[in-house]
Amino acid sequence: MDLLRTYSNRPYEEPRVRRLLKKVQASQGLSHPARSADPAPRRSRKVAEAKHPAIVDGYLAGRSVNELAAEFGINRRTVLGILTKQGVNRRPTGMSEEQVLEAIQRYESSASLATVGRALGFSVNTIRKELLNAGTPMRDRHARRQG
Repeated sequence: MDLLRTYSNRPYEEPRVRRLLKKVQASQGLSHPARSADPAPRRSRKVAEAKHPAIVDGYLAGRSVNELAAEFGINRRTVLGILTKQGVNRRPTGMSEEQVLEAIQRYESSASLATVGRALGFSVNTIRKELLNAGTPMRDRHARRQG
């Protein structure tokens, strides 16, 4: 019925359709209204308290938040919430100084941003941002120096 109201340009016909539906249900011996074909809304999945130590242990062992989220079938934000609730200090995100220096060296030896990113496990955008922050001049797409 809600579809009739939502998608019809004749909402005044809704009461007539409802009466007709009730007649059909009565003739078929149905006492309940017709059920919608729409699936029930998804409910968030709660992570059992018993699994919290496994999530914390996995994180402390070096596993990423995304890996833990995939393993337990939950959102990464849920993993972060559990870690915060358990008092776990987050690992720093981004590149370390050593990684930035390695990225600069690779980039200056003609490797592309994508190649450097794959080698170090970071996105092209992260590599570019860190190289620019370090003052490394960027090449254009044809490997010529800009500026």
